[in-house]
Formats: sequence, structure tokens, C-alpha cells
Amino acid sequence: MDLWAEYFKEREGYETINTGKGVISFKIIGDDCYIRDIFVHPDFRNSNEGTFLADSVTEIAKSRGCKFLTGSAVPSLRCTGPVFGLLKYGFKIKSSHEDFIAFIKEL
Repeated sequence: MDLWAEYFKEREGYETINTGKGVISFKIIGDDCYIRDIFVHPDFRNSNEGTFLADSVTEIAKSRGCKFLTGSAVPSLRCTGPVFGLLKYGFKIKSSHEDFIAFIKEL
């Protein structure tokens, strides 16, 4: 586990998967698995690395009894990739207000 991953696990309870091409952080709370962040290095953004990371978290969530994946996006953060990525992966918009969109996907 890299130092940042260890720090976030200890401080906030977020688990991290880092493949060297991308990283995803998530936290399981009851029957919900919240995906906090996903980042794929620009050199690998058209290689399905994001899907691989999301699939990995989905399998962990299912094995721990989760019924939902949730995620969020802040549109003002310069990139629309997270919004399109979540929708492409089957998430639906749960709610939105001002500069925050919450997403949900049933498992």
C-alpha cells in the first residue's frame, strides 16, 4: 500500500486500488459503496482502465454485501469526464444542487 493510500485509510476509512495506470478510492458504509475519486493517467484514458478500476470496486462491494454504488461529481472542477464516466458505467443521477451531482447505481 502506498503512503497516501495508507494515510486515507487510517484518517478517513477510504480504501484505494492503484494499478499504476489509475487509482480509485472508495468507502463501504452499510449496504452502500461510495466511490470518492477515480483518476486515470492521461496516457491510459482510452484503454478501459477506468472501467477496470470500477469493476474491481464493484466486485469488492458485492462481496461485502453492498446493494448500491454511489458517486459524485463537481462540474466546476474543469472536467466533465467524471460525469460522463459515471453515466456510461450505469449510474443514474440521484440528486443535484448548485455545483454538486450525486449518482447511484444498484448492484
